[in-house]
Amino acid sequence: MNLGSLHLAPNAPWVVLALVSVVLLALSWWAYTFRLPPLSTGARRLLTALRAVSLLALLWLLAMPVLERARPGSATRVTVLVDRSLSMEQRASVGGGTRRELAERALRDLRSALRGRAQLDVQPFAATLLGDSLTDPGARSASAPGAALTALAARPAGRAA
Repeated sequence: MNLGSLHLAPNAPWVVLALVSVVLLALSWWAYTFRLPPLSTGARRLLTALRAVSLLALLWLLAMPVLERARPGSATRVTVLVDRSLSMEQRASVGGGTRRELAERALRDLRSALRGRAQLDVQPFAATLLGDSLTDPGARSASAPGAALTALAARPAGRAA
């Protein structure tokens, strides 16, 4: 079971945060090195620790941490319609390769971006939703995403998408 992960914002400056953390630790220690007001050794250590914890907590909260957690019973489903019409065999105008190769690359990128946080359901379509067999060239002669979406909505699995 995936309990989740804690990470900082993608653009968080790690080096700056580490350096500022060291400076804040030194400031916490320095603030209670003075002998006035007179404090016991235990009180100095406690106040130093409390100051260090509060300053570091403030600093790292400003770095915008993100907690991602999987909630049981709320499995997210993402349905992707992949065009399998004959036009996908043509060369792509950008990116090199065929349109089908670009679509497969985008699907692979989506899988890696979701990293198991969502169930990915891939549905091939052309003139309508296609089954496991893509051998009928007549079914692949046209691309009709509207008809595929209508057919998907009529399926029980498509209603949950």
